[in-house]
Amino acid sequence: MCDIPTRELDALQRHSSMLFALLNESTDSIYFKDHLCRFVMVSRTKAEHLGLPFDQIVGKTDFDFLPQDVAQRAFEDDEMVIRTGQKIELEEQITRPDNSIVWNSVKKAPWRNADDEIIGMFGITRDITVRKTYEQHILDMLSIATHDIRSPLASMGMTIKLLMRGSFGPIDESVRATLEDLYDRTLRLERIVADYLGIAAGQNVRMPSKETLDLREDVIDPVLHEFADLIEKNNITIDNRLKSIPSHSVLIKANRVWLMIVYRTLIGNAVKYGGKGCTISFGREDHGDKYVFNVWDSGAGVAPDKREKIFEKFESTASTGLGLPISRDLIEKHGGKLWYEHTARGHPNFKFSIPK
Repeated sequence: MCDIPTRELDALQRHSSMLFALLNESTDSIYFKDHLCRFVMVSRTKAEHLGLPFDQIVGKTDFDFLPQDVAQRAFEDDEMVIRTGQKIELEEQITRPDNSIVWNSVKKAPWRNADDEIIGMFGITRDITVRKTYEQHILDMLSIATHDIRSPLASMGMTIKLLMRGSFGPIDESVRATLEDLYDRTLRLERIVADYLGIAAGQNVRMPSKETLDLREDVIDPVLHEFADLIEKNNITIDNRLKSIPSHSVLIKANRVWLMIVYRTLIGNAVKYGGKGCTISFGREDHGDKYVFNVWDSGAGVAPDKREKIFEKFESTASTGLGLPISRDLIEKHGGKLWYEHTARGHPNFKFSIPK
């Protein structure tokens, strides 16, 4: 038998004691798995969440405790960590064995031996349900506040525009210049409020109620009205001829606020990146069980290496970087898809589908 020096034995016992304290006292779920993704050690909190003693957990996998789809996702993540040696950090909503629904922050990393060989993985899961609840309350308040602010801002803008037109009496040029500056600032504020309304809506996991909408009258025309001054100022043409959407032609079941956010993003980008004198068109195609809508402009297309990245949060440096990611999320929550197509002549064409 090989004797272990007293100092090394003391260090080993001390480290074991620290690990035992961590596993026994931590409120996080901590676990170690071997290369076959079988549990070899779990914390007291993990055992409590599974509702089983330690000896009935060790040697088993997530498939023995969790719903099939949840266990499959966990297995794929664990296997990737073991195979690649890369860490994973994510937030996910899961249903526990007792049917309670919780939000978890999950961190997974490779478990290595003394020779730096990967022999499994370990994970730390923290219950963040309370935090998520508070975040949702904040987002709900942000949504309500921005929604309530938009109407007064729009009224201010209309009043300033009437003043500029002389509806309340003649004005001199210096006053007109001041009013034009105020009007531009009001429009910028409206768009900022709209952006934050979109952020709040995009983070809301609940699908709000749908309503029957006339797409042209209830969604597209109001959004075009918001951009009317920029369209006129930049000499932009709105071409309605190709697969156009006349009034009363497309009635869909959708959430009006969410669809306005989508069209505001797509038309706003077309105005912004299409350039002065560009043409913007929007249309629809009937695909039986769904409609496919598009917003096209005559500006330069998106570079090949950016065509998927533009749907990632904060990719853009010229805006909040949230417009397209939020729009895709809102369309997906409607049961559809949003994507980019590069036309034969090199112009950008954004398309999305909505179930009938």
